[in-house]
Amino acid sequence: MILRKRVRPTLILPLIGCILIMINGAWIAINGKAIVVSAFKATSVEQITASKQFWGRIAFGTPGIIGGMWTPLWLVFALIMAACIFTIYRKPRRETTIGGLIAALSILSIPIGGGFYIGAIFAFCGGIAGLKRNKPFKETSVGRLIRAATLDSKLYAMLRETPDAIQTAGLTVLLVGFLSGIGNGLYVHNVSLIKKGGTPSQAILLEGYMFWHDTVIMVTLAIIGLAVIRWLLLSTTIYGVGAKLTGASSDYDKVARAVAFAFVPESLLVILPLMLSNEPTLSFNWPIGLYILVQIWVFLGVIVGISKAFDFQKKKAAGITILGGTIYWLIYELFIVPTLKVPGFRIDIAMPESALAILVVVGIATLLAAVLGAFSKR
Repeated sequence: MILRKRVRPTLILPLIGCILIMINGAWIAINGKAIVVSAFKATSVEQITASKQFWGRIAFGTPGIIGGMWTPLWLVFALIMAACIFTIYRKPRRETTIGGLIAALSILSIPIGGGFYIGAIFAFCGGIAGLKRNKPFKETSVGRLIRAATLDSKLYAMLRETPDAIQTAGLTVLLVGFLSGIGNGLYVHNVSLIKKGGTPSQAILLEGYMFWHDTVIMVTLAIIGLAVIRWLLLSTTIYGVGAKLTGASSDYDKVARAVAFAFVPESLLVILPLMLSNEPTLSFNWPIGLYILVQIWVFLGVIVGISKAFDFQKKKAAGITILGGTIYWLIYELFIVPTLKVPGFRIDIAMPESALAILVVVGIATLLAAVLGAFSKR
């Protein structure tokens, strides 16, 4: 029984993360440089760009601030994390005070690869969840985010009955905007350097560098603001279709809470800059593929959330989501994107050349929504 009380996710996650961070750090200490894993060995940028075969790389560690005398410093942070975890195991009540430190140390592990990034994520989630020791893990902020990503219908049912969750919903949107903004900003900046060629291109592709620029901050802030606009816009179109068109009974804030947590998968865009490659993957396959995956994931989350917010069957919720989502997409792509000059990676629609295709999409979406029962009063 004692062991069960002590072995909580808030202890297991940081422990796994710490082990991975130490392994990652030790590997860098032995090699004296960042770990660069690539599809095949290349010795020049020209060899990469000229190849018709896919070449991609992922780097663990930040060249320039690792290796030499820097390595022991980063490893000390991992040792401090291990000491914190041991303290929590011995004195579980200290979890609420030490959890924040573990989360901070997980972020500081990123320059040495963050335990192949997975370790940093585990440690951060466990540390933040530890701040709410008296709550079950699934009821903590981290637990709710994970449940949203796994499309847990019980989470959305709880959100429907919890008016105070609107504050958490707003913070979730800000967090998702921050993570996707960092990913977009870094990716766009480094891809532009790769396309210019020269020394920066070689450093990024072959040595694992990731260059920072002030524009990354501006892009991140812009995407955070855009995330709020998108959240309110999608909530409005979904509510308009679900409540006003079908006459269903629900409040706007219930829909807004559900939509906010449905956006959680967009935080996955933070991994955009982790993989860099040759063309066409660099400019198209990788960002487009990840973008489509994330949007499908969000779409499924909205369906689950709306089914609970309106107490609809998932079939009808899918119809409402398709119709409301199409209206949202039209407003966003035709008015917001060109007006605000949305930064970061985006898909531009050429007008008026695409007008016919857009009308076809709207027609198909309306037919699908009708078949799924979006217009039904029942």
